[in-house]
Parts: sequence; structure tokens; C-alpha cells
Amino acid sequence: MSKKYKRILVANRGDSAVRVIRACREMGIETVGVFSKGDRGALHTRLADYAICIGDVQSKDSYLNAYNVLAAATDYKVDAIHPGIGYFAENPDFCELCEECKIDYIGPGSSNIALMGDKVRAKRVAKESNIPVIGDDSVEINSYEECYQYAKQMGYPIILKAAKGGGGKGIRIVYKEEDLFRALELCIKEAEKVFDSGCILVERYIEDAKHIEVQVLADQFGNVIHLGDRECSIQRKNQKLIEESRCTTLDEETRRRMYEGAIDICKNIGYVGVGTIEYILEDNKTFYFMEMNTRLQVEHTISELITGIDLVKEQIQIAQGESLQIKQEDVLFQGYAIQCRILAEYFKDDFVPDFGIITRFDMPGGFGVRVDSAYEADNIVTPYYDSLLCKICCHDQTKGKAINKMLRCLEEMRVEGISTNKEVLMNILKDTRFLAGDYATTFLDTFN
Repeated sequence: MSKKYKRILVANRGDSAVRVIRACREMGIETVGVFSKGDRGALHTRLADYAICIGDVQSKDSYLNAYNVLAAATDYKVDAIHPGIGYFAENPDFCELCEECKIDYIGPGSSNIALMGDKVRAKRVAKESNIPVIGDDSVEINSYEECYQYAKQMGYPIILKAAKGGGGKGIRIVYKEEDLFRALELCIKEAEKVFDSGCILVERYIEDAKHIEVQVLADQFGNVIHLGDRECSIQRKNQKLIEESRCTTLDEETRRRMYEGAIDICKNIGYVGVGTIEYILEDNKTFYFMEMNTRLQVEHTISELITGIDLVKEQIQIAQGESLQIKQEDVLFQGYAIQCRILAEYFKDDFVPDFGIITRFDMPGGFGVRVDSAYEADNIVTPYYDSLLCKICCHDQTKGKAINKMLRCLEEMRVEGISTNKEVLMNILKDTRFLAGDYATTFLDTFN
């Protein structure tokens, strides 16, 4: 039975919170914004109908403090909590706490989050759905000796991943035996710190691969559709920098199999909500399941631009118990869209984050341009949160036209007071390999 939310708490900050608050406002739903002492007066707190401070500047004391978030939700008598992107967006324990407090969690159920958040179990689900995975089995290592024996059998290079991780964290690539011990040690420490679990998955590392993902939508009545694919191969430190929709070099038969695989996984586990199936593309026809993100993605914006479908509103309607009003045949892909992440970083110093007072913050505009941000002039960029300042998206008929539009936008953009990655983004877009689609996830390793 469907219901209508009257008030939603947005358990996030920055452009993620702004994105959700704006969708709620258009749907006639009141919002409660939460903020740390470091975000007092931030844009998302001004856009929300109500705003409450939930702790100190450190995320663990505020945005990751489940007790404070739920106390605010209870105090303001909200119907649901939207986790946004990051923080509690893929946390099954927080989802269960919401259920115990009789507050809807806008996202999949805790069992789905836990299942697909475990890379070992997720690979097994993919295999059961007849989707190729790297290796015959999912290998979770428990000691250096196990890792050593696996690498000796499979050969180098190998990749170590936090089994409970995501977002490009807890990953190490090992090219030779003498580097294995140190890499494993660092990977375990990072996994324990970021994900509270030292479980590590080991796989053969595929060099010169592309990173392709498929956006899905599913309701509680078993209806599942896809909203096309995104190419996310331009990355730094295993984190996405430029995303495109759709991939311009993907073989159509391979694309069809990726779409079918994504839908099959959702149906096999009874998935409900917005999600993304991520693949590694070894060549134009050979791909492997990598992971599933059981949340809204940073790059969801470009899928919205080519389909005209508001994913946040769809999330909320699904959580209210409504069935999908969109059928697969209703989804039409119009043109091409590209997103650049504008980060407060020094590129020449190996992407070291910058922070300080923004003295100027002028964003571009125009036909086919979308900017998602929560920063303004005179805001302070602190070292406590993600370095993302904004996302600029451009939509046009072709990739070439969209690139030209993005270059114009980056030239117009003026951010002063802190360093940004603007220059490296422009250099990438001007590279002939980028226009041709001739690149892989290792592109920035050799980029000058």
C-alpha cells in the first residue's frame, strides 16, 4: 500500500543534500537538514524547511553519528530519512535502526545492502545470474600466506580490495612479489579504518580495462528497468573524475548483455530502489561483474540528462510504495552527456586536497548545462570532508559537441582562494584519445 511522505530528513551534506532537498521541495515534501558545526550556514541548511546541528566538524561526531541523526529525525517527526550519497547510504546497520524507529529508509532493505555490500557474496550472486566474474571463485584471503599462494598460482599483477568497501577506498594493485606484503598490510589497515572490516578480496588485475556501469530502477512489485550505461574510466586514485553517458565505443551486443545482466541481478535478489551495477570491460566484448552500488551515485546526473528521468523523485516514490510508472520501452536515450568533478586539489602534487576560504565562485550556465554544488563565495572548504566542490554536466547531440560545451564551461568557471583540478580536466578533454574513446582506467598514469 502506497503512502505520501510529508517530511523527510536528509542525512547528508553538500551538493548531495541540496540535490535531495530540491527534489523534495518540487514534490511538496518538507525537509529537515542536518549539519555539523563546520557547516553552519551552508546552502543545504538554508534550503531545508528545518535545520539542526548534530555534532562537531568531524564526520564521526556528526554525519556518521547514527544516534544524533535518528534523534533529530524523531524530534522532527519525519516520515523517512534519505541518506543522500555517501555516509549512511550503504550502511545496513543504519537501515535496520531506521526500521526499529519506525522511520522509512529511502533505499533498498538492509538485507540487500548487506548482501551486495560484501564483494565476495556479490560476486556469487553475479555468477548465479550468469554474469561473468574475474576468476572461477571469489577469493577472500585471511593471511599473507593465502595471498602469496593465490598470486603465485594466478600470476601478477593482482588487485587487493576491501571486501566490505566501495568508493575507490581500500584498493591496492600489486605488480611484483616483493611488494605484496606491504600492499596487503596497507590495504587491511585502510579497510579497517574506513569500513570497520579488514576482510580483503584478491583478484587478477586487468590492465587497460574500461569501467562501465548500468543504472537500474526497481520497485517492490518486481518491475525493474535500466536507464542506460555510463563510462567512468577517467579516474584518479581509483576514484572517478569524468563520467559519460552513454559509452561511445561499446559494442551493442555487449551493451545489451550488460543491461540484461544488471536487471537479472536485481530480480534474483528482489532488489528495490535505485542501484548501479559496475562492470570491468577487458576488451570490446569481454566484461566482468565488479560490484553493485545500492545507492544513488555522484554521476546519476548524466543519466538524468539523457533520459529526462529524475532519479531522486523515483527513489522517493518507490520508498512510498508506488509502482514504477515508467516501462523499459518508455526510456529513450537522447544525445550524450558528460560530467566533470571539480575538486579542491593540487594536481601536480599527486592530487593533494586543498582547503581554505573561497574568495570567488562563479559557475557557468547556458543551454544543456547543469551545475550541482553547495558552495558559494566566502564559504570555507575544510579538510574534514570530501574535496568535491561541484559537478558540471553538459548535454548535447554528440560527444564532440558536449566536449566543446564543457570546455567553454570550464573556461567560464572562476574559483579563487583555493586550488582546483580545472586545468587537468581541460587537458584531458582536449586530448584526441578522449574524443576517440581510446582510454582505460590507467589513462592518468601516463597523462602529462
